[in-house]
Amino acid sequence: MKKLLFEILVFCFSLSVFAQKPALLKLKFEQNYSPTYYETIEMFQLLDKHYESAILMEKGLTDCGKPLHLFVINNESEFNPEKIRQQGKSILLINNGIHAGEPEGIDASLWFADDILRNKDGMAKLLEKTVIIIIPVYNIGGHLNRSAFNRSGQTTPYKTGFRGNYANLDLNRDFTKCDSENARSFSKIFAEWNPDVFLDTHTTNGSDHQYSITLIQPSPALYPPVMEKFIRDSLVPALYSGMKTGQYELIPYVDYFYEDPKNGIVSSITGPRYSSGFAGLFHSYGMMTENQIYRKFADRVKSCYQFIQVLAEFTAENGEEIRKSREEGVKESMEIEK
Repeated sequence: MKKLLFEILVFCFSLSVFAQKPALLKLKFEQNYSPTYYETIEMFQLLDKHYESAILMEKGLTDCGKPLHLFVINNESEFNPEKIRQQGKSILLINNGIHAGEPEGIDASLWFADDILRNKDGMAKLLEKTVIIIIPVYNIGGHLNRSAFNRSGQTTPYKTGFRGNYANLDLNRDFTKCDSENARSFSKIFAEWNPDVFLDTHTTNGSDHQYSITLIQPSPALYPPVMEKFIRDSLVPALYSGMKTGQYELIPYVDYFYEDPKNGIVSSITGPRYSSGFAGLFHSYGMMTENQIYRKFADRVKSCYQFIQVLAEFTAENGEEIRKSREEGVKESMEIEK
C-alpha cells in the first residue's frame, strides 16, 4: 500500500513538473500589431522572471547607446556556453530585427520562447539536446524609429521600425567591416557561443507569390566538403519536408537573371558581409528566412514560427551529426589552407 501511494505521489509530481503551463505573453500579430522595442524587452524579462531555465542578458552596446540583449533558453539553470558544450548540447542562435521594418521574427521568437518554456505539446523535450539563444532586436535604433511609412508596399503591421540603424547603416552589410557597435557586440556573442546553427529573420522587399515564407539556405559551395554534403543531403531536404507537413510550405528565395523570371532564376549566395555568410566563416550553418511582404502579417508570423520550430527540431534530432560535421569541416579547411 505504501509503495502504491509513493508511486502515485511520484506520478503526480511528474505531472506538475512537465505539464503544459498557460501562456504568459499576449501578442497582437492577429491585430496587425508588432511590439515596440520596450514591449519586446519587457516580455522577455517576464519570461526570465517566471522561468529559472531562461535568462535575459546584456551583451555589449549598440550604436544608439542601448545594450544588445541575448535571451538564453535551456532545460536547466546553466547559461555558461562552455559548460553547455561540455554537456554535448547543440546551440541554435536566432537573430531578429536586423532590418527593423521586418519584425516577423520578433513576434515569432517571443511566441516560440513562451511555448517551449511552458512545454506546449511537449516542446520542452527539444531542450534536452539543444540550447536556444535569441537576439530579441538587433537593430535597436531602427526599431525605435517607428512609423507607418517605413516600408514601401508593406501595409501590415501598421507601424514598424526603419531599415537603417541609429547611424543609418544597413546592419546586414556590416559583418566583416564592423563599422557599427551592433556588429562588434554581435561578433563577441558569436565568438563566445559558437552556435552550431544560425537563423536571421527577414521580410522580402517586394517579391510576390502565394507562399508566406522563403529560405536563403546556407550556400553549400562556401563550406568545406563534409559540410557541403550535410547541407545538400540532410539539412535543406529536412527543412523543406518539415515545413511541408505544417500549414506553411517553404520555397527558395531567389534572384533573377532577367526581368522575366521565366528566363532564369538563381539562388542567393550570401557572402560574409551578410549575417548568414558571416556565420559560415565560423563553420556554423547560417541561413535566412524571408517572409513575403504582401501576405497577411499573421500568416508571416505563423510561418516564421513554424520554421523556427522545424529548425529547432532538426537541430535537436541531429545535434551530434551537426557538431561532428563542423569539427571535420574545420579540419578540411585547415588542410585546404596548407
